[in-house]
Amino acid sequence: MMPGPQPLPIKLTPLVQQILQKMVRQYTNPYWLVIRAKMVLYAAAGFNNVDIAQRLDTDSDTIARWRARWLAAAPRLSEAEAVSMPEKDLRDLIESVLSDDPRPGTPDTFQSEQFIQMVAVACSDPRDSAREISHWTPRELADEFEKRVIVERISPRHVGRVLEAMGLQPHRSRYWLNNERDLDPSAFDAQASTICELYTAAPTLATQGTHTVSLDEKTGIQALERKHPTRPMRLGRVELREYEYERHGTLALIANFEVATGQAIQPTLRPTRTEEDLVAHVRQTLATDPDGSLSSTN
Repeated sequence: MMPGPQPLPIKLTPLVQQILQKMVRQYTNPYWLVIRAKMVLYAAAGFNNVDIAQRLDTDSDTIARWRARWLAAAPRLSEAEAVSMPEKDLRDLIESVLSDDPRPGTPDTFQSEQFIQMVAVACSDPRDSAREISHWTPRELADEFEKRVIVERISPRHVGRVLEAMGLQPHRSRYWLNNERDLDPSAFDAQASTICELYTAAPTLATQGTHTVSLDEKTGIQALERKHPTRPMRLGRVELREYEYERHGTLALIANFEVATGQAIQPTLRPTRTEEDLVAHVRQTLATDPDGSLSSTN
């Protein structure tokens, strides 16, 4: 008899594995949550669906269904962990993944007006609600909904389902830049053309002894240190990386590079980025070629 296809493997980060293990050990958790957490842990340990079903006294179809559910949610869990979501909120997210879907035909718990109000709060700045956080979490939103009497009671897990249904992801953000071209197209195009021409000419200028240097800065870089050293991989165990860290303030990086060669020139890393810091950095850069001349293009 030919063996069937092998199930897709599950990979867990140390933090997610730790949360699942806590779910299994906590005797106050409901039975269904403990069993499903065990399913994921066994799957991550390399057991196939039949082996897991025998260990948990269930059928392999059930294991396959929850394996697929976890794999589908894996990117969302990775994103949440990547933005350093607090452990308690990550646990709520994991619990929502392991929870049953709402049954078909079940009426909504809340009215449309309540959903609109919840979305409005989720899309607002938490600091406008006297919350000392930069981004909403399901737990904070649940508390705010009840505080504003939008709903009488709602769990963080239910808030997570509402956010997912509405396509809202408060834990995510990306950088965005105003389109300066819309303000003055002629001036923008002229400036962009000048810079492009300068970059194109950089290799030729370099042969004539002229440096084309691009300068930029990155402020607010967090100086983080893991509380404990990473434990190396061993037989049957992946590398263990400590998720807790200590903060050592922030640093500002001022760096530039030679356009013709792409090589960095005298980067500066300091606790502050003031005008004096920038002037000192420029002087430090000029000192690499004391016989050169200076001109600038913004």
